Amino acid sequence: MLLHEAQFVSEQIAAERRGAILSGLNTTVVGSLIFTLPPETEQRELIDHLGALLSPIDVITEKVRGTIEKLAEYRSALITAAVTGQIAELR
Repeated sequence: MLLHEAQFVSEQIAAERRGAILSGLNTTVVGSLIFTLPPETEQRELIDHLGALLSPIDVITEKVRGTIEKLAEYRSALITAAVTGQIAELR
């Protein structure tokens, strides 16, 4: 998130920009970035908290993926049945 969304990181990258490749992002620039981070224990607490919040979303995402796969299989079977004349009438 910091590399993509934090304004202060974008400003640091822009200040070091020397070309057009990846908008100036390279290992030297990344190595020189200055971050303010909470203590490690607080980072772990945040990660645990976010994990707990995101867990239900992960479950829903997997259910949706499974449904999409089943619908794709159904679509394929339906097309095959229609092409081979196994469906008497399409409505």
